[in-house]
Amino acid sequence: MSRKTYNQVERAIIVLMLVGIVGMFQPFVLSLYRYGFLLLLFSTIGFIIISHVAPKPEAAEAVAGPASQG
Repeated sequence: MSRKTYNQVERAIIVLMLVGIVGMFQPFVLSLYRYGFLLLLFSTIGFIIISHVAPKPEAAEAVAGPASQG
């Protein structure tokens, strides 16, 4: 997975987590609580999974090596 795709997926998962939190803590509709909880649960699991997947190093990073990322 490229760095750009990784960042987009990570941001999308974080947005889903925030939507789930809003759904859980709104006091108006009980069914939104259920869907908010499920959304928060699955997006948290997704975040844990995606955080263990390392994105492919870009060409400049591969040539420069990790020592120059100061």
